[in-house]
Amino acid sequence: AMDAPDQLRQRAAHALIQIYVMSFLGTDHNWNTEIFVNYYEILVRNAFGSLRTILKEVSYSGMMASYLTFQNSASLAASGTLPDENYARESMQLFSVGLIELTEDGAYERDGYGLPIETYDTEDIGEFAKCWTGFTLRGGRGNVDIEGHSRGNRIDPMYIRGNGHDSKRDLFPKT
Repeated sequence: AMDAPDQLRQRAAHALIQIYVMSFLGTDHNWNTEIFVNYYEILVRNAFGSLRTILKEVSYSGMMASYLTFQNSASLAASGTLPDENYARESMQLFSVGLIELTEDGAYERDGYGLPIETYDTEDIGEFAKCWTGFTLRGGRGNVDIEGHSRGNRIDPMYIRGNGHDSKRDLFPKT
């Protein structure tokens, strides 16, 4: 039986998984228990921690990289195409700042015309997408169930491949 703090942590993690959503749809993971439990454990472990830590661990998760399509996204200089913008958009819209700036009491912040002020725009998404380039799965390991890992290790945090990531030397630097 779980004690009260563990029950609270599980309830908080359940609330967090409603925000930091994960699904096998659109992936080849087929609800492999091990990799989904590992992802959920990020939220359990950090249920009462900092938003920064949750965002970092979720962002380095091979599950999230597959689900929101930034796994192996490369810089324009490395690939000749613009980086994948999906995670950049979703991390701002769903996981952090939201769509509209808010006042201290939670009402929409409004401009001089009375219109809600957006927190980011399309240009911001494109620039932020450059940050999510180069993320790559770690190699497989023997103690991880092979189902759901055919394209790499989704248990251990990803690493950033330098040759796919935007750098200051690239022709297309972050602004």
